[in-house]
Amino acid sequence: MATPALNRVAPEVYVRGFDDAYSRIAQVTDSLLERVGAGETVDLLEAFVPVFEALNWAAALSHLESAGTIKIDMDVEELRALRFARDRAHHHWVTALEIADIHVPRLLTNRGGVIAPMVVRAWVWVPLSKLPGRSDRKGESSYKSKLAGNAPGLVLENLSDGLNAYRQP
Repeated sequence: MATPALNRVAPEVYVRGFDDAYSRIAQVTDSLLERVGAGETVDLLEAFVPVFEALNWAAALSHLESAGTIKIDMDVEELRALRFARDRAHHHWVTALEIADIHVPRLLTNRGGVIAPMVVRAWVWVPLSKLPGRSDRKGESSYKSKLAGNAPGLVLENLSDGLNAYRQP
């Protein structure tokens, strides 16, 4: 009997893949904010590629966690919501995300100043009613309370923090 693919690769490899993708989100975000600060118009599609990649690594990690292969130190409801979104979107993350206005409590400028508060356009999780796929009552409440309307960076940040045990010192 063949060994499932998830068990053939060490969890640290998944964590490294996630970390690499997550760091690209920060790089792209910094670049976009710098360009916006300079008065340029930016295309948020530039941010989608690293978000898509990080979400795929996140989904793989959350499935390792649900299979008992690893333990992620984060809110169980957030992990359930992430798996729910992935299962409904089936790798078509663009159907689970949309560009919308979000309120940012404050932004630090590259000159050491603070701009606060403001509204920016960003990728956010779609409302449950827009999420494709069939219903799953168990994950719906987690999705609505933890993801819907929020930026995907929030759950990715919490996941990143929850993976510290799998990183080399």
